[in-house]
Order: sequence, then structure tokens, then C-alpha cells
Amino acid sequence: MSIRENIKLKTIKFISETLPNKNKDDLECIGYGIEIFLCNILKVILLFILSYKLGIFKYFLISFVSMNSLRLLSGGVHAKKSWTCFLLSIFVFFSPIYISRFIIIKLVPKIISFIISFILIILYAPADLEEKPYVNPKLRKILKIGSSITSILLMILSMVIKQDFYSNIIFLSIIINSLLITPFVYRLFKRRFRNYEHYNMGSSKSFSG
Repeated sequence: MSIRENIKLKTIKFISETLPNKNKDDLECIGYGIEIFLCNILKVILLFILSYKLGIFKYFLISFVSMNSLRLLSGGVHAKKSWTCFLLSIFVFFSPIYISRFIIIKLVPKIISFIISFILIILYAPADLEEKPYVNPKLRKILKIGSSITSILLMILSMVIKQDFYSNIIFLSIIINSLLITPFVYRLFKRRFRNYEHYNMGSSKSFSG
């Protein structure tokens, strides 16, 4: 048994003993959350080490903060397996850095691309997961407004910064994030989109039954 699995099982056991009112589904959901949390900690540590070894640590920090400040609000697709999740994270955080090194993004294409990305955010944010559906309509509204405002602030920041390299890293983080919340990318990763709708349907059926 792996250390991560052992921590998860011990935590679930502690919760089930402390809070006996939690049913099996609740505990499974908590267990998944713990697993994701532990996986993310390990993933972030590995990404920081890799960026340091590649000599791009400073640029990685810009990409990491830009992407996560938006992704925490807008949501987005996650790979089902740990190793594919790690590869996706490498692409998400590292590609803005390497693309910015070789491509000069002019002002007009940048503005047009941002408008398209902003429309995608308005249409699809927040994008949830099967394991974490955004059931509360008020929460969805808050996250949508928050992600919209954050994308605008990041775009303004990318326009204000004079160095093209840093500016493009921030800009590309917005673009990539807006793509990760689309139904197409969800289908590509074989993940279900708008899970709160299925949750509501399931709740309605249980009440009607």
C-alpha cells in the first residue's frame, strides 16, 4: 500500500469514527478529495523541482500564479490518472514559457484572442468535475463573475508589463485556461461536462420516486 493510500484510509477512518452520520457516499467523496489534495501537493513539488532544474523557475512562478489565480475560480478539466494529470500540468504551466520565447504576439491578435477567451469564460465557467459538482447556483454565479474579473485583470496586467516575454506568459495562461473549460476538451479527456445538471436531475428523480 502506498503512503498516499495509507494516509487517505486513516483519515477516512478517523472521520467515520468522529462523524458517524457520514454515509458511504460522503466518505468516498472525502476520500477522493484527500487523494486529490495529496496528489496535488506531490505534483506541485515535482513541478517546482523540474522548473528549477530546467532553469526556468522564475518564469514558472509567473505562469503558476497566473494560471491558478484564474483556474481556482473558473475550474477546468482534470485528467483521471495521476501520471496524465502530471503531464497535463507540465503542458499547462510550461508551454506559456516556451511559446513566449519563440513567438511575438502582436497587439491586435492578442486583443482578439482575449475577447474569444473571455466569451468562453462567460459561456462555460465555472467548469466542474463529476467528483466536485458546483450544485449551488449562487456559488456558480460568484465563480463566473470572479473568473471573468480575474481574466480582465490578468489581461490588463499583460498589457501594462513592458517586457513581451513576461506579458505573453500571463496572456497565454488566460488562453490555455479558457480552453480547459470547454466541452470539447472535456470530451477529449473523457470527462462529463456540467456535472451539476446531472446532480440536480438525480436529486429530482430521488424526490419524485
